[in-house]
Amino acid sequence: MAHNLNIGKLLSILAFSKEIQEYFYSKYGYYYVAVCTTSLYGKSIQYDRIKELKLIGYTKGYGISQIPDYLYDEMIIFMKKYYTNKVINNSKFRKISFISRLFGYHDNLLLHGNIRGIYFGYINDESKKLLNNQSNNFNIHNLRSINEIINWWKNRWAMNRWNNLYNNKKIKVTYELKNMNKKELFNEYIKQYNYNNYHNNIEFNLKIKNNNKKYYLENRELKNKVDISKNKRILSFYEIIEIMNWKEKKINGDKFTDNKIISHKKVSELLSDKFNKKISEQMIKYYWNGTVKLYEEEFNENNLDKYNWYNDLIIN
Repeated sequence: MAHNLNIGKLLSILAFSKEIQEYFYSKYGYYYVAVCTTSLYGKSIQYDRIKELKLIGYTKGYGISQIPDYLYDEMIIFMKKYYTNKVINNSKFRKISFISRLFGYHDNLLLHGNIRGIYFGYINDESKKLLNNQSNNFNIHNLRSINEIINWWKNRWAMNRWNNLYNNKKIKVTYELKNMNKKELFNEYIKQYNYNNYHNNIEFNLKIKNNNKKYYLENRELKNKVDISKNKRILSFYEIIEIMNWKEKKINGDKFTDNKIISHKKVSELLSDKFNKKISEQMIKYYWNGTVKLYEEEFNENNLDKYNWYNDLIIN
């Protein structure tokens, strides 16, 4: 019905009706002077050519639909163990944002890239002056009623859409499900099409959970950073590689230039002076024994061959 009669445009315009304003006032005790909304993807067909709403820009594409449940559960476990209830009680978006910034992603973990169009519309001519503190006057007497809007919508949108679809034999008479690609599985459509499955179908839920787990295992970077944070890793990639170089020398039987045996304590003193920062003996042990590990993604194309060397040293 929505497709055949352009009902999306009707719903959008009704936000500017007199009755909706009156209902809002009865609930909250004041009127709203403007409407701001976003489209699902980029520029919206639904809001296009509606004089009440204007496209004013685009979002950068931040959200949480791309975060697998399995990975989100891991974040919650981590936060419950190391952070206060104040963090835990935040919204899902804020919790993921907190984790993202904590591990050095800033908000990149939230960036799925699906930009939304941002639409804004004043309720009437008085709205702009009121919002800019240039006037205290605002009334809804000049707004159209719901019946006026419906009659206008029938002639302007509904009948035109119906006739066009009818003439081109494109009227939809059955409910259609689209085939989802991997990216779409996490967007808003899947919540609509599979609502009953998500809530009532145990087998379906298990399948989704296993898929999320597989996705999680294939994208381990965040988990590795969680592991790193748990062990309070504070040294850079190259500083850790320097520690492993000393471990290799010890394995090969090398000694310091003064013929002293290579030890955690001596390496700690040497590297603290070299890098002008406190590198304790305990920290050396953490990296030396692989308690705190580098992860594969840190080895870029220029030094990827070092990853196997590093793994061999941890095992020894």
